[in-house]
Amino acid sequence: MDAKKTFYCLDVLAWNGMDMSANPFDFRQYMLSSKLKESPEISLSSKQFPYRFLPLPCCKCERALMEEMMRNGFDFELDGLLYYHSGVVYEAGQSPLVGWLKPWMLPEILNVTVPEKLVH
Repeated sequence: MDAKKTFYCLDVLAWNGMDMSANPFDFRQYMLSSKLKESPEISLSSKQFPYRFLPLPCCKCERALMEEMMRNGFDFELDGLLYYHSGVVYEAGQSPLVGWLKPWMLPEILNVTVPEKLVH
């Protein structure tokens, strides 16, 4: 959650009592997107509900798509990028199928160009 009273959603493990943790990540992403679109009111804050829920930007791990996402920028302070294998099911703890990179690491590790302000 940030100062804008926003929760950024990066995955969905359950929705309205329905367990989704045994499904692969790409399916969970589809469900998260669908459920947020079906419930647009949760993307708005109000007196009754001061916090809003928004999806985090995401893309496939392809150079052109990642460079476009990085060029478009973010309306929050970017701390890093989370990488999931699209077929991974949720398991608590560490996994070689999930990774994390700081923005400045992208050019060296993935040969992805990032805006200069994210390099330092």
